[in-house]
Amino acid sequence: MAAFAGLASYDLRVPGVYYDELFQLTTALAFVKGGLGSAVAWVPGTEISIAGHPLPLMAHSYIGAVKTIAFVPVAAAFGISPASARVFTIAVAALSLVFTYLFAWRLFRRATIAAVGIVLLATDPSFVFYSRVDFGPSVFMFLFKAIGLWQLVDWWRSGQLRSLVVGAFAFGLGVYDKANFLWIVAAVPLAAVVLDYRGVVRRLDRRAVLSAGAAFALGCLPFLAYNASWPPRTLQPALKGTLHVAGGNPSGNPVVQLWLRTQQLVRLLDGTTLSELFVGRGGGFPLLPALSLGAAGAVAVLFALPSLRPRMRPAMFVVLSGLLVLVASALTPGGSYPHHVLLAYPAPHLALAAIVVEAARLLRGRTRLVAAGVGAAAVAATVAVSVGTTVDVLSRLGQTGGEGNFSDSIYTLERYLVRHDGAYRFVAIDWGIYQNLIALSGGSLRGVELWDPLNASRPVRGSALTELADPSARYVLHTASETNFPRARARFFAALRGEGRRACLEHVVRTRQGRPLFEVYRVTSAGSSAGGLVRACSITSARIWSRPSLGVHAIAAPIFSSAGSRWSVSSIPSP
Repeated sequence: MAAFAGLASYDLRVPGVYYDELFQLTTALAFVKGGLGSAVAWVPGTEISIAGHPLPLMAHSYIGAVKTIAFVPVAAAFGISPASARVFTIAVAALSLVFTYLFAWRLFRRATIAAVGIVLLATDPSFVFYSRVDFGPSVFMFLFKAIGLWQLVDWWRSGQLRSLVVGAFAFGLGVYDKANFLWIVAAVPLAAVVLDYRGVVRRLDRRAVLSAGAAFALGCLPFLAYNASWPPRTLQPALKGTLHVAGGNPSGNPVVQLWLRTQQLVRLLDGTTLSELFVGRGGGFPLLPALSLGAAGAVAVLFALPSLRPRMRPAMFVVLSGLLVLVASALTPGGSYPHHVLLAYPAPHLALAAIVVEAARLLRGRTRLVAAGVGAAAVAATVAVSVGTTVDVLSRLGQTGGEGNFSDSIYTLERYLVRHDGAYRFVAIDWGIYQNLIALSGGSLRGVELWDPLNASRPVRGSALTELADPSARYVLHTASETNFPRARARFFAALRGEGRRACLEHVVRTRQGRPLFEVYRVTSAGSSAGGLVRACSITSARIWSRPSLGVHAIAAPIFSSAGSRWSVSSIPSP
């Protein structure tokens, strides 16, 4: 726990705050302040009012308000800052480690397995950074999964109906937090049925089923109410073919998809995915994925031996439930992103812990000591590699401030707009800008985002076109090389030309290493004199630099996770 807290909380300003870690927090700030001057993440028809304070119960078609509600006290006390946002999610993740330990201890009945598993998970680079920059969102998934599994195992062991009800309620909250938690809801009972069908039938009677069903429904009641239609509203974007579904899964049959998810899991376990996103370089030596996947295979082999089956059943449950989550991800359109595969955690870590401990216990005499020593060395080496990878990424972040959408140049942009253009609206033309500026300014900046209508295939007209005609507004884009949606950028300039206007570059924000990242434009009439335009632009065209450092590269659109806001001005996050 101490190692996790130290790694996750070191230099919280880097990488720069990310759009998806903030979009539910600006909604909490709007609730605290009774509304903001800009739209926040909400789905029309799901908003309630508490003493005049607006609270949307759905942030997006598949994301609820769990994180928003939980962050309200933090927003009221501290507002939104890198520290308040990230200490909050790190605390939630730390709490999930506690409940994961309780689950593993109850499942395996061995504190050693639980402790080893938690050490492996707490030092996992992806767990550390997804807890620090919660752009899945993921931390409440970790928490509700751990609580639910702990209580369900307690019900299995003790037969107490209360534990079943609490576990089912936690799983319901997980679904309300994000719809793909249904993968876990399906995987856990299916794994139990496969491994011990008679035990499931013996424990489940009508009272237990009804109680668990009611508790689960209560946990995700807003989600169920939102989907009380046909087809369910959560599925409608998928049925219509949204951006992320259309560009989600790579081509291939379900077997190919499962293989791709396994590769993604390997990249999460060795830190490659996060290293590439944050600092543009690969992860560490793949020791954790090699050992954990090897351990999963060893668990399956040992479970196949009749004499060892009862002893290995808990470990096989962990492995099978994790595998079923990967299968569900492979079968779901748009389920190919790293934060989706993360739902299989902590299966790899607990599988490795189980093999390390149980392998030694299966042997006798001197071979037991040798096996215990080898296992301890493997765990120590794995932890050392994981910590080394995390420290390396933190060191690079300290030099560069982050890459692309994760650059800390977003702080420079926010300071510039507040200082020079705070009285004017801003219009975000690319994804990855709007929520960041609203959050960092505490809602003092007023803006809209237009990348979605500009990126669509339909003509630019109506309110979107009107937004491009405001001479007092500031239009904020990524530079051409860093743009997430080039079509939106191109259509912005094309729409201006079509209306007889032109974009005047007012300001450029650069990264620590001097690369242009953000551009601030004003819109003027094309009939203005060239000299006048040049003079007007040059007055405020001084460039603000971040600290010097090394290079940055663009983060492409497919890494997007769960953003979201009002449809008329919003981005569309991945499922």
